Amino acid sequence: MSQQWAQVQEIPVEFLSKLRSRYAEIFPIQIRDCFSVWIDEKPWNQIDENDDSHRNSYALPLLQGLLQLIQNKAKVIPEFKECLISIENKYINEPLNFVRDMKICLKYEEQLLTASKSSIITTQSHDECIEGNILQMLEEFNNLNGWDAAIDGGLKEFKKKQEEFVILLRELPIVTAHFKKAEQDINERVAEVENLKPDVLNQDDMDAIVKLHEEGEKTRSRKEFIIQHLQKSIRSIWDLVNIIVQTLQLSVEELTQIQQTFLDTDLLKWKHKQQIACNGVSLDSSILQYLQKKCEKIQTLIVKNIQNIQKLEEILQLLPLENPENSPTTTSVQQRLAHLLVDLACGTFIVEQQPPQVLRKDNKFEASVSLLAGKTLNVQSRLPTVHAYILTEAQARTVHTNKFDMSTIRDLLNNKSTVEILPSGKVQAKFKNLVLKDFKRESRKGGQRIAEEKYCILFETKIKIGEFDLQTPLLALSVPVIITSHVNQECQALATISWDHQFSSQPRTLFEVPSSVAWYDLAILLNAKFKHETGRGLTDDHLNYLASKLFGESSNYASCHVTFNMFCKDNLRNHEFTFWDLFYSTMRVTKDHLYVAWNEGNIAGFISKAKAEMCMKDSSPGNFICRFSASLLGGVSISYSRDNGVHHTSPFTCKDLQIRSLPLLIMDTPKWTHLYPNKPKEHIFGTNSDDSPKTDGKSEYEKFIWTIKMSSSEDEREDITDQECDAALMEFIAGTDFDKLLKEDFEMR
Repeated sequence: MSQQWAQVQEIPVEFLSKLRSRYAEIFPIQIRDCFSVWIDEKPWNQIDENDDSHRNSYALPLLQGLLQLIQNKAKVIPEFKECLISIENKYINEPLNFVRDMKICLKYEEQLLTASKSSIITTQSHDECIEGNILQMLEEFNNLNGWDAAIDGGLKEFKKKQEEFVILLRELPIVTAHFKKAEQDINERVAEVENLKPDVLNQDDMDAIVKLHEEGEKTRSRKEFIIQHLQKSIRSIWDLVNIIVQTLQLSVEELTQIQQTFLDTDLLKWKHKQQIACNGVSLDSSILQYLQKKCEKIQTLIVKNIQNIQKLEEILQLLPLENPENSPTTTSVQQRLAHLLVDLACGTFIVEQQPPQVLRKDNKFEASVSLLAGKTLNVQSRLPTVHAYILTEAQARTVHTNKFDMSTIRDLLNNKSTVEILPSGKVQAKFKNLVLKDFKRESRKGGQRIAEEKYCILFETKIKIGEFDLQTPLLALSVPVIITSHVNQECQALATISWDHQFSSQPRTLFEVPSSVAWYDLAILLNAKFKHETGRGLTDDHLNYLASKLFGESSNYASCHVTFNMFCKDNLRNHEFTFWDLFYSTMRVTKDHLYVAWNEGNIAGFISKAKAEMCMKDSSPGNFICRFSASLLGGVSISYSRDNGVHHTSPFTCKDLQIRSLPLLIMDTPKWTHLYPNKPKEHIFGTNSDDSPKTDGKSEYEKFIWTIKMSSSEDEREDITDQECDAALMEFIAGTDFDKLLKEDFEMR
């Protein structure tokens, strides 16, 4: 195995799943695994897939070399014959395409390796993620910012034209009156002159008449100028109003598309990630911070456009003009903006902290809701109260329809919380002591178990947004939950809800899920769940072993699909329990009794007896491996090497480990000397004799430990003696009255 490929094997299983999908476009990932050294030694980056001269000289020999390797291997692994035919048919005439695809896959490997070395999903810091998202958001809003600037400039120009128009309009009556007075004076003077005898007229009288005519002409010209300018100003004003309204319409169109993408894509993706995170996958908090900032930006632009329309209407009211027949109107734009604002408030009322996946009657649980648009809605003037209710699946489906009836839903205890505004500006309501009381189930579907009934929590409130009082309440539904009344229902309940949270699509009809999924998709769920509960994830080998329990032994599970019944309802072959029973019980015993040993890498995990024997066949006597057992629920078995071969203990169950921890059991057994490969057990388990959760407090009582040693006169009968000792130990423990034994020992002393 090459160095790079060895590193790839250690990356999280979710990355491996992505890599398998990428390699599937060329060949199954088993080809990469089998010939990793050959592939990594080849000079892929020195070949230019766009240079035809490299076709026969470099690309074709590489392709032919790989085909020859696959052909040789196909003699041992028959499945490779199909790969050989597929690769040959696809690339033999286009070897440069083969080089191109290989370079893409190898580059993708490097990217996944880089990504896996930091926070699993990204190599960027938390602040860098937020900064990058904000830069992306600014680019997305670039057009809207341009429209907004154009509207601002148009309104300023409109205000200036309105003021000029009013000034001219006020001057027009004055000029008109002055013109009339001048005309009257001229007519009177002309009449006087006409009544005089011609010999009496002098030059001064004639000049006065000419001057009067000139003044009248100036006044008339000024009047005509004002009238023409007013007419031009009116046309200019309505043209400008039309441009402003058109720009507003363009802005609202763009804003509508951005908001629709935000609500139907961005926010929905986050909700889907949040739902998957309920299974233990980490959720990047910077995503929600980015969504909040984007929501506030959208809302700011909506409010700004509403204010711009109000400014436009105010300026129009100052104009002493009647609107022309085809004058632009802002009514429809204003209505659309009002709807956008309401839709944004309704769509961004979200459940930020989801309730637990499985709820127990009479047990407390927490949840919280946030209003992303609340910071700019000025809700602090009257902080609303949020109510929480429990809904059945049928009720949940009617929430956003006119068939929803609030009177039929049931309350939770402590189901009211007043919205608070945090120092960060987040608008949030927290429920710290929700309790499910007086819960009664409705009739179930045919064949449906109690642990398969899905419910959800409804959060409801009302708020006032500026001038728009929401008549429809703000509603937010939690992810589905299962309600149990007894601890023995938890296993099946967790299987049902984990399947729902991992594989449901968005959007969906509540609460529909696929009946089957690809094995590698299920592997991502199993790894996330196990890592979340036990602190350490599963390797590819672990998952392949689990897959063999469902499908039998195979070298490739890429085409395998798992149905829900196979997952948690149908018993495994030759067993009286389901696949999920096996996985869940192992996860619980690891969390409760093997946590330290598992996280320190001292338990091999899900491996078969055959794999354990293969590892230890050449090891020294006394070497041992701890592995999860598949023959008994919640068991861990020890495979150890002796002179006469590899032996296996019967599984130590949860009950056994409650009596005696695994480190103590190992330390008490002399024949188990070295943890494979050849690590002295004293260095591994000597300092970790107790694998139970640690406490800071000191007990006033001395810890009393029973040590029971079983011996045999025939030390050579190791295999038989081991089995008998295990059985005898369990029988002794089960049949001993330890209280009586302790009392007798005390009296003797």
